[in-house]
Amino acid sequence: MGRGVIDIWEAGEKTIRAVEGNVVYVPRNLQHHIEDVKASTLFLLCFSDALGLGFPEWGHIQDRLGKKLRLWRPCLWNLPYYRYGVACLRNRREMNWEAGPC
Repeated sequence: MGRGVIDIWEAGEKTIRAVEGNVVYVPRNLQHHIEDVKASTLFLLCFSDALGLGFPEWGHIQDRLGKKLRLWRPCLWNLPYYRYGVACLRNRREMNWEAGPC
């Protein structure tokens, strides 16, 4: 997330509040609603199955991310997760989504 504050609703209930620097994972086909609490700037990165073609760990990565909303707090050295993920895919190494790049 760039700036601001958002609430993300799932099944009619507020599930996550995200602030500047947070990374939110929204699984495919998850019905959700995003509401600005404070004017926000979102950076969206959408992954298609085509992105993982030829990358044997792609299925494992999708399984580890799961089917629920997830939130990561800002990193101390401020490497956004999307850059981390793209770097891992480019370098063909597995991402550690539990620990993240921090």
